[in-house]
Amino acid sequence: MTAAFDPHDRASWYFGPLSRQDATDLLMAEREGGVFLVRDSTSMHGDYVLCVREDNKVSHYIINKVQQGEQIRYKIGDQMFSDLPSLLSFYKIHYLDTTPLIRPAFRRIEKVVAKYDFEGRDPDDLPFKKGEHLTIVSKDEEQWWTAMNSLGKTGSIPVPYVQLVRFSLFFTITRSSFAQAQFLIYVFV
Repeated sequence: MTAAFDPHDRASWYFGPLSRQDATDLLMAEREGGVFLVRDSTSMHGDYVLCVREDNKVSHYIINKVQQGEQIRYKIGDQMFSDLPSLLSFYKIHYLDTTPLIRPAFRRIEKVVAKYDFEGRDPDDLPFKKGEHLTIVSKDEEQWWTAMNSLGKTGSIPVPYVQLVRFSLFFTITRSSFAQAQFLIYVFV
């Protein structure tokens, strides 16, 4: 089976600062092997991790960012690549352990609505008004999360001031190299 994802579409496969456990949970919810994502390494700053659903497990492959003279290259195992899209292209046709890369994982997005006004006291805080909808970026602590408002501004928000209102699933389906469709599905909780 030929993988139908675009390795140059970074937004479809790069999940940023996602924890190992969150990546595992996300990929274990997938039904097929070969579903993947790339996240920042939490143990090796500046490196990445390729997380792949393989059989009944999730494998986490470290991608080392290597400086070679003036160039930055990316190393996974004994393979070296000029950039991350080249690495993903290679593993579209070559097996990692038990599968090649098939498609990026569905991107789950959590939304909250403000129960109260929050002015913020710290420059890192994200002020908001009661009724405002925010997108959760990360759940950094039990009582403080990072969120983004409708203007694209991010900051810390107090969890007791918001309520989870819906779970969204964002994914891209590529039918050919020329036709691409995006879907956003809301499931209210």
